[in-house]
Amino acid sequence: MSVFGPHDAGPRSTGPDARAVVPPGGVVGVLGAGQLGRMLALAAARLGLKTHVYSTDSEDPAIQVAERVTRGGADFYRGLTAFAKDCDVVTLEFENVPPSALETASRLVPVRPNRHALEI
Repeated sequence: MSVFGPHDAGPRSTGPDARAVVPPGGVVGVLGAGQLGRMLALAAARLGLKTHVYSTDSEDPAIQVAERVTRGGADFYRGLTAFAKDCDVVTLEFENVPPSALETASRLVPVRPNRHALEI
């Protein structure tokens, strides 16, 4: 089973431990920290998971409820790398994330949806 279910466990699964499941107390990284990221962080907390959001704006709503926050741009390699290293899995809260940001994170942890899905 993959991180978010069996639907994407096929040959397109990439990155380290692409079929891993986030353990209780694990960290879900979220690229973006808007309203959807806030709802995701609140739901994750109810499931016993922590969230780490990657935000480009200090006023983003998810910042108020996430366990951790990294601030930076989508093209900021070092920031994205440090962010991903702190997560068990990374997802995104909006579809306008540059594929290069997903590629950076996927070198370290499973990313869902993957870069291929965004490029389509």
